[in-house]
Amino acid sequence: MEIGDKFSVENKFKKQFKEVICFSYQDGLSAYLNNTWRMGSLKILIQNEEDIDLLEGFIGDDYFCSEGFSDVELLSTDDLIEESWEFEDSDELEQFQDMFEEAEDEYDDFQQYLENCHGFRIEKVYYEVEDGGTNVTKF
Repeated sequence: MEIGDKFSVENKFKKQFKEVICFSYQDGLSAYLNNTWRMGSLKILIQNEEDIDLLEGFIGDDYFCSEGFSDVELLSTDDLIEESWEFEDSDELEQFQDMFEEAEDEYDDFQQYLENCHGFRIEKVYYEVEDGGTNVTKF
């Protein structure tokens, strides 16, 4: 493995590819949207020694997380299985959902509603593969 190498990372088993979108809103509060996909794949470009160490550490492991890599590109996802929201304050999810139901005629999507009406901003996106590991292939 060398700097400049490109690798494809995909889940071995179905329903194990997770996309985690981290949002900030109001005074530094956070919310997370977790999308679980039947299948997914990423491209990782190795840019430094830290990337090499990270990728080598995940090879053969049951868990993978893209957070910490210098250059990650989502290549594909297939068949959204589950979408779930997590808020720092669990009461807020219910409050936002109630407000969304009142405004449902204007917005088709809960995420769009939160971004447009409540100032939610994406801070970062990362990907995980849980329970079953990954196939890592050099391009």
